[in-house]
Amino acid sequence: MSERKPFKRKLSDGCFRWYVLWNGRQQWLGRDEAEAQRNLERLKAGEAVVSPKQQAAKAALPEYVDKFLDWTQANKPARYDACRFALRPFVVRFEREPVAKLSRRKVEAWISEQPNPFRTRRAVVRCFKWLVNNGHVPSSPLAGMEITVSELVDKFLEHANRHYVKRGKVTSEVNSIKMAVAPLVDLFGDLPASQFGPVRLEKVRTAMIARGWCRSAINQHCGRIRRVFKRGVRLQLIQPRVLEALKALEPLLHGRTEAVEAEPVEPVSETTVEATIPHLPPMIVDMIRVHRLTGMRPGEVCSMDWTEIDTSGAVWVYRPTSHKLEHHNRKRVIAIGPQAQAVLMKYRGFGPVWPGKNGAFTTAAYRRAITRGCEFAFGMPKELRPRGKALKELTAEQREDVKRRAEAWREEHTWHPNQLRHSFATELRKSETLDVVAATLGHSRIATSELYAELNLAAATAVVAKIG
Repeated sequence: MSERKPFKRKLSDGCFRWYVLWNGRQQWLGRDEAEAQRNLERLKAGEAVVSPKQQAAKAALPEYVDKFLDWTQANKPARYDACRFALRPFVVRFEREPVAKLSRRKVEAWISEQPNPFRTRRAVVRCFKWLVNNGHVPSSPLAGMEITVSELVDKFLEHANRHYVKRGKVTSEVNSIKMAVAPLVDLFGDLPASQFGPVRLEKVRTAMIARGWCRSAINQHCGRIRRVFKRGVRLQLIQPRVLEALKALEPLLHGRTEAVEAEPVEPVSETTVEATIPHLPPMIVDMIRVHRLTGMRPGEVCSMDWTEIDTSGAVWVYRPTSHKLEHHNRKRVIAIGPQAQAVLMKYRGFGPVWPGKNGAFTTAAYRRAITRGCEFAFGMPKELRPRGKALKELTAEQREDVKRRAEAWREEHTWHPNQLRHSFATELRKSETLDVVAATLGHSRIATSELYAELNLAAATAVVAKIG
């Protein structure tokens, strides 16, 4: 019998194991030097020393899962029920397969079919990590199991619903994120997140182009997708190199892509507005008048509250607490001149200027009211807005056709609230400098004002005193 001193080897999992040449073959001794010495003494005494790999080749899954659950119950009781619930179907599915022969492909396929793949994957990975760390198995047959793209998206949406909140309400950015990730999940939802790169991101972008989305929106959506993977890096779910690779895809450039360009927001003519007014409720008419005289954003008009309006001077000053650039810690100051004041006096009180069903009037309701008024003002055909029995009698295909034709009609005949702001800016630009336009509209950059054709409140006040 030949024997030598124990030696250690580094295995593929990065860990060291101790061995000895015994009876002409390599014999496993343990994970550390102390264990190796103990097992060497057992060999000398004629006892058998069985490696975890040999044990795992014979042992079935339930035995090992029970060991992990016993440890979890004793040391991590808060986690016990969740692990037991997630691992129970796993044990049932692979009950008769030796642990060492578990197929990663089969396990991944099974996990993807579970109601909550992320929780199941997390429990399985935790179980085998503990088994490896405690010497019950030499290495995890599930090593390298990674979070998928759809699971990463779910994690980011959970974060977005907490992060993108203003005044206790989720902002519209969350809906934009959901729109951005829809083609991503459709195409690559089951792909491991670490395998998603710029080539696949370009395929997602091509799908967006096929859906008819405009170039600027597609570039923004690609930025949102990168944010999903940035969150994955932040949570250490994927490697930073994945995010860095996605930055290699350049944005779509004007004139160098098949993506359509967004239609610029045009001013709405005074004639069109006046033709719509007779078909609108009185409060909507007054909202439009104030909107035209101040050039506010639609959201700022709808959220007007008397507690935010300083009426002490000849020109009132409206300081909305909630506005577009609030999250950048910027102040918004809006001057209200004599003509707009006269309209507002009818609603003088202590709360929302324009009361809705549940507090302030919403921008969506404001826009719907104007659209509805345009339908009556400009003679929308009755067959494009069926109601009651006429609607129920239509087939699914007929409804889709009516919906498509109605949208085309509205595209040509209706206007929306933000056009009033552009009209105000265009008229103001004819007689004032860009600095004054920027101050009045609340822009932080003059370039933004050029798109419309609290930087300087004095300038804004002077202008509004004359025109508003």
